Amino acid sequence: MEPIYLKWENKMAELNSRTQTSANKGPFELGTSSKQRIGFQFAEQFVRMKVELAFITGLARSLAISSALIALTIICFTQNLLIMLLTLGVILAVVISLLGFYVIWGSLQVRI
Repeated sequence: MEPIYLKWENKMAELNSRTQTSANKGPFELGTSSKQRIGFQFAEQFVRMKVELAFITGLARSLAISSALIALTIICFTQNLLIMLLTLGVILAVVISLLGFYVIWGSLQVRI
């Protein structure tokens, strides 16, 4: 079984050979339809960027869901809006400060 990057390189070479009409045009410069403008991204930075964006999106969603559940639970059991707001604020402050420490630690690791 050939590695995945060889499959992509073979696919790209096939696309170049099928769509190339002159010496200076490749598959990205032909036509205006979306089927004629096909591209593949190979760069390692692209994969890292997609993972980081997925992490940030997932983090925001999880914080929103957990905050809503915390607020609902505390308001049901204590029936006190002030206690719910204080508790939610403290929990979010702890989580956000932990994330901040991860960012600081990551930037220190890069410099070392």
